[in-house]
Amino acid sequence: GSVGSQSLTGIPHVHALRQALPESRIWPFEFEDGEMTEETLEGVKIVFAEIYPSLVPLKAEKGEAPDAAQVRQIAHHYSDLDGKGVLGRRISTNNSLDEGKISQIQAEEGWILGA
Repeated sequence: GSVGSQSLTGIPHVHALRQALPESRIWPFEFEDGEMTEETLEGVKIVFAEIYPSLVPLKAEKGEAPDAAQVRQIAHHYSDLDGKGVLGRRISTNNSLDEGKISQIQAEEGWILGA
């Protein structure tokens, strides 16, 4: 599928979910500097983020659909990073960009968690 059409389909759904779930936030747009820290996550129960399941190698279990395997594996990948205490640093948007560039990208493009 086309990224543009997927975005046009997905954005209204994410917006509706965000409105229905006040304890949620959209990464990186609702996090200062894109960082998730204990402070920025205070009161937050759900974080919405764009993912790229192909970020990790596909290893489907017997009989498992490839899409299901990708989702399972990327969830385990992020869980492992979080368990090691490095997820927040890995997803920070301010690691290599100046503030002006971050603002420009956030206004014009998407961010993929961990990419």
